[in-house]
Amino acid sequence: MAKASLKTIAQAAGVSKTTASFVLNGKGDTHKINKNTQKKIRRIADELDYRPSFLSQVFNTGKTMTIGVIAPDLSDPFTSQLIENISDRCNASNYNVTTGFTHHNKETETGIIFDLTDRHTDALVIVNPANSEDTLAKAVTRAPILLVNPQHDYQLPVLHPDYKYGVNLLLQHHIRRHHKAIGFINEPGADSSIMETYRLNYLERFDITADYFTEINNFDSLTNAVEKLLEKKINAIMLSSVHLARQLITLVNSNQLNIPESIDISCAGWHPCLALTKPAITGYSNDAKAYATVISQWLTDSNIKQTTAIKPILHERQ
Repeated sequence: MAKASLKTIAQAAGVSKTTASFVLNGKGDTHKINKNTQKKIRRIADELDYRPSFLSQVFNTGKTMTIGVIAPDLSDPFTSQLIENISDRCNASNYNVTTGFTHHNKETETGIIFDLTDRHTDALVIVNPANSEDTLAKAVTRAPILLVNPQHDYQLPVLHPDYKYGVNLLLQHHIRRHHKAIGFINEPGADSSIMETYRLNYLERFDITADYFTEINNFDSLTNAVEKLLEKKINAIMLSSVHLARQLITLVNSNQLNIPESIDISCAGWHPCLALTKPAITGYSNDAKAYATVISQWLTDSNIKQTTAIKPILHERQ
């Protein structure tokens, strides 16, 4: 059977090729084409298994209907969930998703960026970008770019976790369990808003004068920090990162550190490995569905805020 053409669809529907083209390219409402006529054109196109020419579509719309998602790899559960949710959202909007993995290498990331823009990809989403502002500034002249969870500041649209909201979730978790003497252990490199939220919404709000905060820089000092907090009769410990949480688990399970079971522990962040650990650690994870929702909105609305904070999800351990 010969491939159905736009002309065939138009003749069968009793409309012009232009009208059929508008409807099949999603512009029927824009051009105020009768709803019943639009339904008729789409029904005939489905019956004849019409597939528009890719080149014609690009010529008519100026879009390839392709979005590139660039990430370090799939070892982070959030990244794989994010790509799955982006694909679901984009497919529903007739976008195709192309992925590229950098393995944290700047040159690899640069190569993928310019390869995708050479292919006229409509937009790029870059997770944990490795490149500098200068490199990305060159790429953004070729396609819009949205950054997800960057480790540095960029003058580009950015999505990142709402750290303040996440820390408040942890504080509320401890207070609900009547653990109100809450120590905090920070490590260099943690987002400053994590400590700031602890200070404002716990120390200052409850007029805590005890020295419940400490900052560490190595494995051994974590043991000392925990022991000093226990001496101060705290009944909960907050850690500024998953990295610290995993260190603490190692220390406890290797009998290098003893923490009473009554001590409630939480960390800023989450990893599936924390779901079954002893001691139990409560945390919060990035909401991949919420990220994908904002990304799909960004594809149709370039006026998205420069920085958007996404509320995380609490993982509460008992």
